[in-house]
Amino acid sequence: EWCVLHLNILQRGKKSNKSKRKPRKTRSKRQRGSGASSSRPTENFNMTEEQNELNNALRTAILRKDPSSVKHLLDKGADATITITDRYKVHYLPRVETIPAIMYVVRHMNGSNTIIMNYLLGSENDDLDDEGGSAVSRRARATTLLSEAVQWGNIDMFRELLYEGADINDASHRPPALSIAVHNEDLNMINFILNGQGGQVNIGYTHNGVRHNVIDEALEIYVTAESVTRRKRLNEIIETLRRYAVEQSIMSMDDFNTKCN
Repeated sequence: EWCVLHLNILQRGKKSNKSKRKPRKTRSKRQRGSGASSSRPTENFNMTEEQNELNNALRTAILRKDPSSVKHLLDKGADATITITDRYKVHYLPRVETIPAIMYVVRHMNGSNTIIMNYLLGSENDDLDDEGGSAVSRRARATTLLSEAVQWGNIDMFRELLYEGADINDASHRPPALSIAVHNEDLNMINFILNGQGGQVNIGYTHNGVRHNVIDEALEIYVTAESVTRRKRLNEIIETLRRYAVEQSIMSMDDFNTKCN
């Protein structure tokens, strides 16, 4: 009789524990979400219900590519630093990343939707000082996002980020924009980077204390390329880079008369 009583007590304890765990299980299931097409609750469960609703509404507005709603929600206090689950494929393999909303916009939106990026970029600076801090931070963020735009071949976002003051030659965290475009074998992006920048794009750069040259990088890729199609594309990239390098090395007549004795 004592054993039966003890067993009953244990079983009631297990039932009680299960009932307590149910809310936690439901919450974690919602957190995983179902991809970028659906909204997901904010990660901070200490936020007020009103703030959660604003953030989720902002996420939905971004995914629907609705600039006016994005601005309205940011003005009401929605958090510009919310995250979005990005599902995509690399070499036909599925990938899932939880990334800042502004990074999702830079990756996947173009045309008139660049204004959404501007709204998010501007909102993130609201808490900074008015003596140049906002502008500096905005340029730094734009520079960080620039490599993301190049990686995803988004020329519209790349152009907009340059307008926001992004440093096209920055190599402090990742290789510069031109190097990323070369490794992606993206001739359209390479031409866009080199044209219209007034010769300000560097062929050589230093990253992690090591000196690199984008022409050498393109040649290394060419050597390992097996298909005729890739070799043809890489050869065009190499020639484009070489022409640019030659043009930058030739001194104008005005410079010659000014600088040379």
